[in-house]
Amino acid sequence: MPLSPRAQAERRARNKRLEDPVPVKRIRCKNCGKLTEKRKPWAKFCSSSCRHEFARHGSAFGPLKTTLENLVKKWLKDYQERVERLERALVELKESQAFLRTDIQNLKFEGADADRRISDLENK
Repeated sequence: MPLSPRAQAERRARNKRLEDPVPVKRIRCKNCGKLTEKRKPWAKFCSSSCRHEFARHGSAFGPLKTTLENLVKKWLKDYQERVERLERALVELKESQAFLRTDIQNLKFEGADADRRISDLENK
């Protein structure tokens, strides 16, 4: 059964409201820095736990967190450099080990050749 013109207009208006949502203002949480929707004009935090944590630690928590993040990044970079140096040393060690193996094989071959020459000289 077709809808009346009034019902069709109401449906169109309802669908238009669903299609065009009200733009939401996004803010950065003062405690954790996460982007969140600003539900109230005075909102500064993403959740009540962030608000309580900020109240407990004060505004110093933000700079402290930034400092800790920078320290962790620096330590991580230092450890990555150390791991890279160890990997290079390991590769060099494997290469020198392979070089020593070929030297030992050559010495064994030369030693066997020398033993044969000595025995040939003794037999003559």
